[in-house]
Amino acid sequence: MPVSGGAAAAELTDDSAILDFLLAHVGKFDMYVEDDYAAFVRYCFEDPLDAEIFRARFEPKIERFKLAG
Repeated sequence: MPVSGGAAAAELTDDSAILDFLLAHVGKFDMYVEDDYAAFVRYCFEDPLDAEIFRARFEPKIERFKLAG
C-alpha cells in the first residue's frame, strides 16, 4: 500500500538508506532489541569506524543546549 505524506515518505527513505548500509555490512554487525516491545533496535558494529559512520548518517540530529552568555 502506498504511503502518502511528507513525514512518512521521509521515514521510508531513511529506513531504505539504513537497510542499504546494513546490507553492505552483513557479517560485520549484530542487532538486538532493547526492550520487550521492540521500541528500540540497537546495532553493534565490529569495526568502531563503521559504528561512527552509521551514527553520523542515521542518528537523529538534536539541537544541543547552548550556554547563555
